[in-house]
Amino acid sequence: MRYEPKVSQLFECLRYEPKVSQLFECLRYEPKVSLLFDCLRYEPKVSLLFDCLRYEPRVSQLFECLRYEPRVSQLFECLRYEPRVSQLFECLRYEPRVSQLFECLRYEPKVGQLFDCLRYDPMEGQLFECLRYEPRVSQLFECLRYEPKVGQLFDCLRYEPMEGQQFEYLRSEPMEGLLEHY
Repeated sequence: MRYEPKVSQLFECLRYEPKVSQLFECLRYEPKVSLLFDCLRYEPKVSLLFDCLRYEPRVSQLFECLRYEPRVSQLFECLRYEPRVSQLFECLRYEPRVSQLFECLRYEPKVGQLFDCLRYDPMEGQLFECLRYEPRVSQLFECLRYEPKVGQLFDCLRYEPMEGQQFEYLRSEPMEGLLEHY
């Protein structure tokens, strides 16, 4: 993705949108999540990663918290139905190494239930303000805040080489106003 300018702009836009950047900042130092993208970046084998996710207590607590927290899902609902963002995730879904990740997540029980929750939860305004002050979510991100090297979560996606022309459409799409409806 390093050489996909419009995709880079998308992540830059998200990074510097104030209420979104608060989420990224909280995730920056979490190593367990960055391992996910390390695996994708260097080799296709991710089974060890998901074993780690399955049995790592703080990651389990993350999914448990997300599973029942509707206001977290509002963030993903926004991204899901913002056309240019959803196209990005659709591209990632069908990029082979990333699709393995989504397939694993889909059929891991607790994570599958999370996606079901995200899929059907209604969306309301002020998503990020809700996230910022929702106690369970705040405590979750506080727990993650002091772990080293989570910036790789987004950096590895950003710099992951993609084959083919999956992102051609993004080169011609203006990115201005991407988050205006937030």
